[in-house]
Amino acid sequence: WTGEDEFNFSKVFSSAEDHLDCCAGKDSIEKKEESITVQTMIDILRDKASGVCIDSESFLTTASVVSVLPQNRSLPCIHYFTGTPDPSRS
Repeated sequence: WTGEDEFNFSKVFSSAEDHLDCCAGKDSIEKKEESITVQTMIDILRDKASGVCIDSESFLTTASVVSVLPQNRSLPCIHYFTGTPDPSRS
């Protein structure tokens, strides 16, 4: 990044020939008929078949987080972090 253009994290830190589908979980979310819960999001982040959780020689998911951000500001925000590098294991 030269500083001449607006900073774009994805362009700066992604390999030019390596394209990851940033919306791999979109189909999984749209297939859910019930409301999205913390457990729904955890299940989606563990889904290797959809490509959300990647475990390959060239790329590895290193962590995931699910956050509950209530609209009511008097309620606390809750954050669930993975305990291992592979979200499917924790």
